[in-house]
Amino acid sequence: MRPNKKSGFTLLEVVIYTAMVAIIMLGVIMLAVVTLDVRGKVRASIVLGENYRFAMNRITTLVNQAQDISSPGLGAVSDELILQMGEPALSPTVISNQNGVIFVQQGAGQPMALTSEEVDVLDFKVERANTTLPMVRVVMFGEVRGAAPSYPDLTVTTTAVIRK
Repeated sequence: MRPNKKSGFTLLEVVIYTAMVAIIMLGVIMLAVVTLDVRGKVRASIVLGENYRFAMNRITTLVNQAQDISSPGLGAVSDELILQMGEPALSPTVISNQNGVIFVQQGAGQPMALTSEEVDVLDFKVERANTTLPMVRVVMFGEVRGAAPSYPDLTVTTTAVIRK
């Protein structure tokens, strides 16, 4: 008589292999989710940093080139900066926050955005130093528009002085 030879897997082996594959797939999915979340946070930080750096550099340059600071007054804090420029066509130069975007308008020209629509500037403050130096301190606080609450926000501060 010949022994009974069965080929294939037993039910227990199939269940064990299926459980192992499911655990491995769960780990891969969790790794992908964490990777995408970190990627989003890093991108948000980069977008905020680039926008704020560009806006602050432009504001500093405009203050350096200005003849006088009209607003805010000495020792005051305002949500806009008004500069008197040497060239009459560029006066007044107004820097303000409109619906979460920082704009600069020079004279009668069109307002130009200093930050992109991706960034939501939640707070823009300009403080005029109570000194004889024509100096302002600019503070911007914001986040990436539509980002998850766990995404980073950023506060940037700079000081600029008129160089006559």
